[in-house]
Amino acid sequence: MATKKTEEFVKVKDVLAVDKLGIISIDGQPLTPQEVSFLKSEVDMLRTMRIWSIFQETVKQKAIEKAVYTSLNFEQTLAGKMMLHNLGILKSITDAISNYEVPKPPELPIKKKTLPVENE
Repeated sequence: MATKKTEEFVKVKDVLAVDKLGIISIDGQPLTPQEVSFLKSEVDMLRTMRIWSIFQETVKQKAIEKAVYTSLNFEQTLAGKMMLHNLGILKSITDAISNYEVPKPPELPIKKKTLPVENE
């Protein structure tokens, strides 16, 4: 059961969800296969950009320093931990989009019709 403090945090499921049919939604809006394809391309491109490495390496390192090594009080520790949480959310969302596979529609059984054969 979530505590009141953890309910205040944004979670991946608050932004991105996959329903029982395998349809992905962002902020409650289902995505079309074309939108998923575009998002996957954007994630692939984002991961090659320098800004992504700045977020995932430099900002992360600074947040760890603030949360663990240089904080002078609880608020500074919390600020560093919140930044780490936010970076984790970004990474989790990009991972989920990158790894998502659009479900294939179920195959419907094809009934073969037989034509009546005339007796000669």
